[in-house]
Amino acid sequence: MSTATHDHVAQLFSLIPQEPLFYAFAIPAVLMTGISKSGFGGATGGLGVVLLAQVVSPAQAAAIMLPILCFTDIFGVKAFWRSIDWAILKRMLPAAVMGTVVGALLWSRLSVPWLKVMLAAIAIGFPLQWWWKAWRNSKAPAAPLSPEHDAARAWSWCGLAGFTSFVAHAGGPPVLAYLLPKALNKSVQVGTMSMFFMVVNYVKLPQYIAVGQFAPKVLMSALVLAPFVPVGVWLGLKLHHALSPAAFTRSCQVIMLAMGVKLAFDAFIGLRT
Repeated sequence: MSTATHDHVAQLFSLIPQEPLFYAFAIPAVLMTGISKSGFGGATGGLGVVLLAQVVSPAQAAAIMLPILCFTDIFGVKAFWRSIDWAILKRMLPAAVMGTVVGALLWSRLSVPWLKVMLAAIAIGFPLQWWWKAWRNSKAPAAPLSPEHDAARAWSWCGLAGFTSFVAHAGGPPVLAYLLPKALNKSVQVGTMSMFFMVVNYVKLPQYIAVGQFAPKVLMSALVLAPFVPVGVWLGLKLHHALSPAAFTRSCQVIMLAMGVKLAFDAFIGLRT
């Protein structure tokens, strides 16, 4: 091996994270992402970023996780291709893409702690509101939404989902806030969410390049972690098929609430420092 080749290999090797603590957090983050995608349609994708951000900066965690998410999306969409509700997606995607554009434009001005406060309010408030309504109106069927009302909800919730997905891959709570009242079949919900986040994540790729998020070490970290994606997807599929529809909905709500509590805690710490 020539000296130049040896130096090139050594340079590539130096880009691979060496710290055991990194893998102690990064591998569970990737497994959690795979479980989220195939089990819950990506509802908890932001938890992977939260976990990885314990050992790297939040911006670097988001950058490492985006290629992982894009790779995982392929498995999720393939598994639920026949269950996608394309009519709902047509209402969701324009607002979401617009939200990612807003996120890219405001990237350098964003206050991460206050963004987490906003997300926490959504993630905590929505399941509590859902359970309150279920307790108050357990015997009264919900009134169907008018097309105009549903379109307004799609633009507000999915636009917010695109924005928060760009910043922290945390579009799950707003998307669940839009989809859960529709009481979709669990596979339809997961398939629709999987396709939604696949489009959003691939739209974010050139935007992340434009704002300078993909340093060589970031891309190498994602490459090293990629083999764990299929394992997480397999675990998520097992979990998805094991849950009843009612248990699936409750699980989404509980996950959403837990995610909100974690975001609120992170925001509190961030605002104090």
